[in-house]
Amino acid sequence: MNFDRICLSDIDWEDRCFEICNFGDNARLHASLERLGTIDPPWVWEKGGKYSIIDGFKRLTWAREKGIREASCLIFAGTASQRAIWERRIEKKLFEGELNPAEKARTAAILLELYNGEEAPGAFLAALGIGSRKGLLEKWARLSRWPAILEILGSGEISDRAAVELSGWDYESAIIISDILKLLRCSASIQVEIIERVEEISIREDMPRLDLLNDSNFREIVSDRNKNSRVKTQSLRDLLSRMRYPRLIERERKFMLDVQSLRLPQSVRIVPPQAFEGNGWKMELHFSGPGGLREAVAAAVVVADKSILDRIFDPDLEERSQ
Repeated sequence: MNFDRICLSDIDWEDRCFEICNFGDNARLHASLERLGTIDPPWVWEKGGKYSIIDGFKRLTWAREKGIREASCLIFAGTASQRAIWERRIEKKLFEGELNPAEKARTAAILLELYNGEEAPGAFLAALGIGSRKGLLEKWARLSRWPAILEILGSGEISDRAAVELSGWDYESAIIISDILKLLRCSASIQVEIIERVEEISIREDMPRLDLLNDSNFREIVSDRNKNSRVKTQSLRDLLSRMRYPRLIERERKFMLDVQSLRLPQSVRIVPPQAFEGNGWKMELHFSGPGGLREAVAAAVVVADKSILDRIFDPDLEERSQ
C-alpha cells in the first residue's frame, strides 16, 4: 500500500464490487466535505492502469461532481489479494461504528463468500452482533439478495430482530411487511410480534403470506388516513390476534358480556385464568376501609348466587345440556 494522488478519470466508476451501502442521507457528509475537504482518504485498488474504489464511494463521487480532478488515496497494489483487501475493508467498516441492518446484511453475505465453508473470524462476527449463533450469518446474508429490501432496512426503521425474521420470507411479502413496519414506526418487539403473527396465521390457515397481507381488513387498517401510527399498530395487532386465536378471542368476548350482565360494582372483579386454561379463577375485592370491605363482600355474595356464573365458568354448558 502507498499513499498518493490519483486522477479521478482513472477510476473505474462502474466497478462497485467493494461497496457496502448504508442508504443513508449524505447531507452531513457533503457539508463536512464542503467545510474541511476529505479528512479520511479513500482506498483504491490499482488494476491495469485503472482504479477500483474500495472505501470512499461517497467521498470520491462528491469530488467528481464538484469537478475536482485529483484525490489523495490509499492505494493497494494490483498484486494484493482480493480476500486480504476485503478483510481490511470489513475491519474498517465494522469498527467505524454500528452498522444499520442493510450494511449488516451485505457484510454477512461478503463474509460467507470470503470464508466459503470456513468459519469467519470471531472478531467480525462479534462486531456484527452474531457471535457463534448457528445459522444467523446465513439469515443475514439472505437479506442481501434484495436491493429494495436493503434500501428499506437502511432507513434504520426496521430493527435487527425484525430483519432476521424476514430472511426466510418471499420477496413480495417481505417488501410489503417492511413498508408497513416503516409506516407504523413501532418498537422492535412489536415489529417481531407482527411478523411472527403473520407467519403463524399463514401456516395455520395454509394461506400464502402475500394473500394475508393483501386481506381487505389488513389493508384497510394500514391505509386509514384518519388513524395515527399508534392507533394503526394497535388495530393491526388486534386483527392479527383475532385471526391467530379465534376461539380465545371469542371466549374473551363472551366473558366480557357475561361479566357486564352481572353489573358488578367497581370494587369487585372476576379474573379468569390465563387464556382461560385451568381452574385458577380469582375474585378481587378492592376497598379503602371496613365499610368498603363490607360492601364488596356483600356484592360478591350476591353474585355467587346468580346462575349466570355457571355460564361464565363454562360457556359450553348450555349447548351440552340441550
